Amino acid sequence: MNLPDRIRVYMGKDNRVNSVVVLGEKGTVVIDTQVTLEDGKAVKQLAEQSSGGRPIIAVAITHEHFDHIAGNQFFDCNIIATQEARQDIVSSVADLNQRMPGLSATPPNISYSGRCELSAGDVTLIMKREGGHCKGESSIFIPEIGTLVAGDLVFNGRTPFVGSADITEWVTALTRLHALNPDTVIPGHGEPGTKTILIEQRNWLERFMDAALSCKRKGMTADNAVTEVLASMKVGEDRRRMFLAAVNKLYGGQAQG
Repeated sequence: MNLPDRIRVYMGKDNRVNSVVVLGEKGTVVIDTQVTLEDGKAVKQLAEQSSGGRPIIAVAITHEHFDHIAGNQFFDCNIIATQEARQDIVSSVADLNQRMPGLSATPPNISYSGRCELSAGDVTLIMKREGGHCKGESSIFIPEIGTLVAGDLVFNGRTPFVGSADITEWVTALTRLHALNPDTVIPGHGEPGTKTILIEQRNWLERFMDAALSCKRKGMTADNAVTEVLASMKVGEDRRRMFLAAVNKLYGGQAQG
């Protein structure tokens, strides 16, 4: 789809993760910094080339997962995230630095609780903690251009990662975001789309939740429930461990067995 002229999307060399460049009259904001150092450098280069000489005034991080923060070290501006995301990244720095040669995991230096606004002059980024996908997950809405950066609240055309999810909270977030009536939705993974991709993601999560809770009502163990949920969602065995984590939460923490 056609993106607003203030937006650039970098999807990584293998289309794994989306980073977003927002061009404002006072400066440029980068949202998420990729999964590899090579791609992190490429995002910064795109921002610099697109900005018309204006500075990069901030990096906004949608959430704490590694695939969205590897390139933080290349930016010398403020890095902003929810308090929950920042705390998770700070506590994981040593482990993160072992992931790849040359990585110097860089946590956000500014965090917010609940909601934060960042002005780039003629566009405003409204950042709100949503949770759902993970504790620190946020949405970023830019009302002047009708654009929602959904982070990993949306996996467009891909099986979402639910391993650290609160699915009920996630569904609630998607309902709220759809009510904003955005013209453009940029997911954390997959192609940008219209607001319909918010409903498609919500429908997938509701099917997952219904399938898991149906198994619980039947008295099935969480592990056996995952077998049934994988089949009903038409997802391969490689997602078993991730699905088990989500099913266990829906079961109220029951151990596998």
